Order: sequence, then C-alpha cells, then structure tokens
Amino acid sequence: MRMDKTQANDVLISEIDIPKSLRETTFNVAIFSIVVFFVLLAIFDLLFLSYLPIFDRGQRIITTVSSVIWLVFVFFQVRSSCRYDGGVQQFMIKVAGIFALHQFAEIVKQDTGQKVLCFGYQLFRKRFYYLKIQCDGIKTVDWGAGQGSRGMNDWHVVVRFDKDSATTLNWASSEKPHFGIYVGPSLMKDKTEKLGNLLIEFLRNAGVAAAQYDDSILQGLVGTSGLMTYCEFTFGKVKLGEHEYYAHSIKGVIDKDTKVRVVEKRGLTLYVERIEAESGGRSV
Repeated sequence: MRMDKTQANDVLISEIDIPKSLRETTFNVAIFSIVVFFVLLAIFDLLFLSYLPIFDRGQRIITTVSSVIWLVFVFFQVRSSCRYDGGVQQFMIKVAGIFALHQFAEIVKQDTGQKVLCFGYQLFRKRFYYLKIQCDGIKTVDWGAGQGSRGMNDWHVVVRFDKDSATTLNWASSEKPHFGIYVGPSLMKDKTEKLGNLLIEFLRNAGVAAAQYDDSILQGLVGTSGLMTYCEFTFGKVKLGEHEYYAHSIKGVIDKDTKVRVVEKRGLTLYVERIEAESGGRSV
C-alpha cells in the first residue's frame, strides 16, 4: 500500500494492478494505426495527389470525394467519442491508454473525506485517469459474457455505479453512462471471476459500502424467488424477503413487479430469470 498523492490533496489509500491483454492491445494499436494512416493519406490526397497531372478530371473528383467522405466520417466518430468521454482531453487520455502497459485501480481519500475509486494508467511516469467514481455511488460489481455465446472467451468484469457519482468526466447529466465501466480485458469465465473477486476484495478492504455484503448470504439466495422492484433494461433490484439486492436478468428485459427466481450469484449481483410457472424455487 503506497501513501503518495495522486492529485493535489488526494491521499492514496490502496491500489491494485489491472491486467491488460496483449492480444487486445495489439489489435487496438493496429486499428488505431490503420485509421491514422488513412486519415493522413486522405489529407495528403486532398492537398497534393489530386492535382498531379497523372490524374484526369474524373479520377480527381473520385479521389477528392472519397477523401472528404472518409475525413467527415472520422470527424463525426471522434466528435461522438469526445462527447461520450467527457471532452477532447479525456478522449485523448483514453486513446493514449492503448499504449500504456501499466493499468491500475486505486482508491484515494480527498481532503473532504470522500473516498474515490479511480481507474487509470501510468505512461512516461505520469498518471492519467479514465474515470473517477465517488465510492458511495458504487452500486455493485459483477461479470458476464460479451456479445458472443457463453462459450467464448469474452467475459468481462463490470463496476456499476450511480452516474452522478462520476467525478472526472464533464458529461452533461443526460449523457453520463448508466451501466458502469468494464474493468480489465475480456477473458475466460474462470479468469474473469478471479479478477472480479480480487476487485471486490480490494473495495471491501477499503471500506466501500457496496462491497460489504457477506458472500455466503448472497450465495444462500440462489434458488429463491421474489419481485423485481425496478429494472432498467436488464439491470435493477429484486426484493427478497425484507431486503432488496441488485439483480441482472439472465435473458431479456424484466418489468417491475415481475416475479423472478435467482439463478446464480456473480460477485455482488444476483442473476435472475422470469418465473413462467409457479412451480420450483423457494420464496423468501
């Protein structure tokens, strides 16, 4: 545990390294290089190539229009990313993170006493931050498969938080992400589970309220049934007995007040399915 400062008066409480996939890094660097190459080629084409005597009028029109379309496309993609990431500076920090090997999560204590969870990287001996979240705004930590099937090695850890607790990025309130941030690379399920449990233990030891659930209690809720008190897309809360727990639908959107059954526990989240019939499952 290091006790140096991350910013002005922020005292570092604890830190863990976040693994980075060499395969994903190589892929991202390759895509970035290809995009930059064709952007530079399009600019060079507009400034020089189209005016060479080897091109006739028709070829000049085609190359010029193609270059303009490509540059406009890239411009709107970058503008959209800048808006989502919180501005040009944060977008550049995100892009530069592709080349950083040392990724980390840390918890700092501000001079106000507020604890903040920070995700970032170190590059050229300087620290840059993708995102900072007030610890009391963290909802839960879990993991799930990506767009592929459950047999694919594309499982990822997710930290879900109240969007208004994000302190680094200057989003408009309506543009802030609702669901959370992926932590680390896509991995096989067992490796993702290990990373997720390591992150939960890291949060628990730092006194983050969301991580204080007893794993045995959550595990004991598997097989029970209750009602969804709210659900936004596939994530919400389920009421089991007198208590509510963060829950994620195994399949599809589940409406409020729908009866569900807990299928499994992933991290701090209960994964549930809609009950089609009244048989099976115990109520609490």
